[in-house]
Amino acid sequence: MTAVSRRADGFATAYPRGQPVPVASNLNFRAGDVVPNAIVSPVGSDGGVCVFADASTQLLVDVTGWFPS
Repeated sequence: MTAVSRRADGFATAYPRGQPVPVASNLNFRAGDVVPNAIVSPVGSDGGVCVFADASTQLLVDVTGWFPS
């Protein structure tokens, strides 16, 4: 996940679809910086992942692999 075009300091977190937003972040960013980070996130029962950001930002998200259950 990479934060770009931020207008304010903030954070983003990925989490399984259908679950509540967690209290921990995967990515912390400051306004004006491009901030990349590699994460591992579980998926929801439908295979989906949600991303929450607490500040206005554009996020780039790439899926590079998965673990079989």
